Amino acid sequence: MIAIQFEVGGQRYAIDVADIVEVVPAVELRVVRGVAEGVVGVLRYHGNIVPVLDLSQLLAGTAAPRWLSTRLIILRLDRGNGAVQLLGVLAERATLGMTEEIDVEADVRPLGVASSTAPFLSAMTVYGEPSITFLTTASLLSEAQYRNVVGAASD
Repeated sequence: MIAIQFEVGGQRYAIDVADIVEVVPAVELRVVRGVAEGVVGVLRYHGNIVPVLDLSQLLAGTAAPRWLSTRLIILRLDRGNGAVQLLGVLAERATLGMTEEIDVEADVRPLGVASSTAPFLSAMTVYGEPSITFLTTASLLSEAQYRNVVGAASD
């Protein structure tokens, strides 16, 4: 597995590159008020309105600092019914990491606890310190929340 790593509050997280369309510098976003928690705005990406979440806001309750290493990661959300949606996430200190093949069965374990407030936290590496928590990208924003944001941005 190859993953993009990022940090929030000193903790390391990762997203599988199979879910990533593109990684770009953080750009100015159009703010949309009254939508899902963590949504900081939308952007136009190849003609599509793409909601953008701030992962620092979701995971630690504080906005991501605008460092040179803060990136906007464009994700492909496979909804399982043939529909694919694009979602942007702001991630601080985003770097390509974990380029070695990881034996997912041996090195990655489910968290073992379910969180209704953070269903996107899925698994954790069991090697190295500090550990790395993986995000399940399809759980970052529900389909209903996605439609709400895109609808609000279209008005």
